[in-house]
Amino acid sequence: MISYYCTRRGRGQTSWDDFLAGARHDGYDGVETVLPSDRDERDAVLKGVTRHGLRLKAVWRAAGTPDFSQHARQLENALQELLDAKPFLISLQTGKDHFSFDQNTQLLLMSKRVAHERGVTILEETQRGKFCFAVHVARQYLNAIPSLRLDLDLSQWYTVAGNYLEDQAGAVQLALSRTAHIQARVGELDDMERYLEQWDKIVERHRSLEGSELGFTCEAGMKTILMHRYGE
Repeated sequence: MISYYCTRRGRGQTSWDDFLAGARHDGYDGVETVLPSDRDERDAVLKGVTRHGLRLKAVWRAAGTPDFSQHARQLENALQELLDAKPFLISLQTGKDHFSFDQNTQLLLMSKRVAHERGVTILEETQRGKFCFAVHVARQYLNAIPSLRLDLDLSQWYTVAGNYLEDQAGAVQLALSRTAHIQARVGELDDMERYLEQWDKIVERHRSLEGSELGFTCEAGMKTILMHRYGE
């Protein structure tokens, strides 16, 4: 099963109700967003998600602090707030590229423990500046934590490497095999086909697994392309 999520990113000037109504009207299954820090606004968003019959993919992108202990506390607090919202799934941008392997692993295991205890799906988004800023680094964590699942943004890794990672095929294939959600974002000057050929592999794998579901978060115009290629 393929599901499609409308991102709040780039739509901050649109009212929440118009954004949610628009996502439903355009045939999205859910929305992806950072939840508002204001409790009343957050509660209104959660009610709107339910009213419009949408799924919520809640995102955490914060923790700008370079201090590991503070980062860990912020992540712990953020996880509790995200869980309180009862999202369909959670996506995190965990750690820092300058944290040690052991430090980032501690953070990842914290999230995995929470996911197991609360029965919620928690994914890790591939993002520059975070623990998995490049595919060769992500490979180390994927090997160390077999249950780690990715919210894959290939544009981040292509930018870091300055190429389409042809010379790191093994690491890429491992990442594709552990991807549960795709950020359908393509660099402005990138070749769309280089993304689609990798997304095809992920879709094929999920369709071979009974009961498996794969989600796409869509940038502007991407949903039409993806639905034509993959359907629902």
